[in-house]
Amino acid sequence: MATKKLSILIVDDLPSNIHLLAEIFSDNYGIFIATNGPTALEMAHQTPRPDIILLDIMMPHMNGYEVLQKLKSDPATALIPVLFISAIETQESQEYGFSLGAVDYIIKPFNPNLVRARVEAHLRINHLYVDILRENSMLTGKIAQLESEECNDKSSLFQELFSHTRDGVTLTDMRGTILSVNEAFTHITGYTIDEAYGKNTSILKSNRHDDLFYEAIWQELVQRGLWSSEIYCKRKNGEVYQSLLSISTIKNKKGDVIYYLAVFCDISHLRQAKDQLRELTFYDKLTSLPNRTLFIERLSQLIQTLKPLNQYGGALTLDIDNFREINVLKDITVGDSIITAIAKKITAITAKDAVVSHLNADLFAVVFTKFFDNAEDAASHAMQKASEIEISIKQLSYEFDHDLFKLRPSIGVTIIPGIKENLNASDIIRELESARMASKRSEGGKISLFNEAIGSALKDRLELEHELLTAIKEENFELFIQTQFSKDLCITGLEVLIRWKHATKGYISPFAFIPLAEKNGMILEIDKWVIKESFILFQKFQAKGLDYPISFNISSQQFQRKEFVEDMRNLAQHYNYKSGSLILEITEYTMIQDMANVTQVMQELHDLGFAFAIDDFGTGYSNLHCMQDLPIYELKIDKTFIDKIPADNNSMNLVHVMMDMGKRFGYHVVVEGIETQEQADTIYEINPNAIIQGYLYSKPISQDEWFTKYS
Repeated sequence: MATKKLSILIVDDLPSNIHLLAEIFSDNYGIFIATNGPTALEMAHQTPRPDIILLDIMMPHMNGYEVLQKLKSDPATALIPVLFISAIETQESQEYGFSLGAVDYIIKPFNPNLVRARVEAHLRINHLYVDILRENSMLTGKIAQLESEECNDKSSLFQELFSHTRDGVTLTDMRGTILSVNEAFTHITGYTIDEAYGKNTSILKSNRHDDLFYEAIWQELVQRGLWSSEIYCKRKNGEVYQSLLSISTIKNKKGDVIYYLAVFCDISHLRQAKDQLRELTFYDKLTSLPNRTLFIERLSQLIQTLKPLNQYGGALTLDIDNFREINVLKDITVGDSIITAIAKKITAITAKDAVVSHLNADLFAVVFTKFFDNAEDAASHAMQKASEIEISIKQLSYEFDHDLFKLRPSIGVTIIPGIKENLNASDIIRELESARMASKRSEGGKISLFNEAIGSALKDRLELEHELLTAIKEENFELFIQTQFSKDLCITGLEVLIRWKHATKGYISPFAFIPLAEKNGMILEIDKWVIKESFILFQKFQAKGLDYPISFNISSQQFQRKEFVEDMRNLAQHYNYKSGSLILEITEYTMIQDMANVTQVMQELHDLGFAFAIDDFGTGYSNLHCMQDLPIYELKIDKTFIDKIPADNNSMNLVHVMMDMGKRFGYHVVVEGIETQEQADTIYEINPNAIIQGYLYSKPISQDEWFTKYS
């Protein structure tokens, strides 16, 4: 007979969350999806019913708490285990969820492997729970039947009845005196049948539960005749273990209770496994420090502690500015060693005065548990510790490889004001992030303390991010054209540059929004728009008989997408692309991300007829050995080298070297940022074949203006 495939009901109003959860479980489980509470309740009653429910909390019309209450109040769905999966991270929300009957609480974003393991653990426990209830019901019915029959030796019949049950069984009288047990009881508790007979069930009490707990069991038995849940029990050798226990009452013909029947199993091993999963969920594997989820919980607890005291605490967050470069240039094992060493340094400096957490990659956070009566003292204490941490991390450079790199920490500090009524963990985290970003922008990477000015800047950034998201959805962009010229002022090509058409601010330069888009992932959609519009511009040129190559920027994130080559192939077919007309500008940083993959992608795109330019050349990490094997068409010398020529000798020497290298490799050389005739003359003296792009000859202009002027 085929094994029944277990099913999971996913309840969430966000398609992205549903997709991720469905992807985690689709291979081994039947998946049902509800996007709101009422639909979830309807689907929970379908046949067969779902074996487990993953329930979001924040949903419109009916939230997850309300859905859970209705599920638990209905006997038909009460036994279905429900796991909350939510971004709500306060301890109060978790405690409330557990009080309603949730079996677990998983915080977004989550680790798919851990989510899968925790779901499987709860399914195993629930399977045992259902089995015990079924076994209890069956035995209760048979005992009641035996009781109604004339029989001289009931104890032997009970013994025979229980012998076929794999779970532990205990039959007692009204006073809790043990009348009969089975072999499974002996295996679990350590008491033989003879040792247990005539004893009170109190020999199994663990002393982990108070009198109110046992009083609640009694009340449930009186009212419903059945109690089932988890309980701590004690074996004969004194060892405490966790058990699933179901107790029922058995009545005689008159309706009087004459027996209590208990069916139970040992679930210690499952609970230990679940505790280990919790350990993985709340602690970082590399450093053994609390992770982001536990950090937020601890921070929330500290805020609640501070409020009645009207005192102040402090917190800091830090990362390493050049950590990604170190991972690229060295090895991931070196990066892991650095992170582990930093964790030890921070922990040693803060000692027992703080909770240190490793949030992700090179990002750490510290919450100080020493409180102060005023904000100044709290800030001073946090800043002093931040200074010690900064010095200690910089010293680590010499322990690894001081000739190659120096660790550059950016540290943000904020105070935690207990006097603030509606303060929560999210507020503190925003302030810490804002301060850390300010540290990155400052000269020398100084330690930054959050203040209102920083908060205002953060607010402006968030507003810009929201407006940019709207602009992407509505395609409020326009491609401008900057023309490239040879020495004799003939057009040799052009670069298209995006402009944001803001409703109130007019055209916004890419320098104002592209860095933000790269940080939050919006750059992928912006790239797609630029690529599509560049193909459309190519078609316009074809229609007018123009044959200038068009270059445009491709972000590192876009270039690393698995679907990128296929997307470009489809666009080329759709727009009848002519080989050599489009030049993809990538940076040196893109090239060193994964050289094997980059080489393959560039070659596949080259075979499709696309050319490549290395943008901002000289500002990153040039790997000349690898460059010679790549299908590179063009080098673009960055404006930063041009600004200081011809006066600055170092800049002149660098430009000479890059020009010469481009010539030796057979690349076209485009010089960006030419603004004066003196700069242009200097470039042409070095290389008469250089191509110039800059405000001297052409600013970026709209397409309409360009076609009017040049076609």
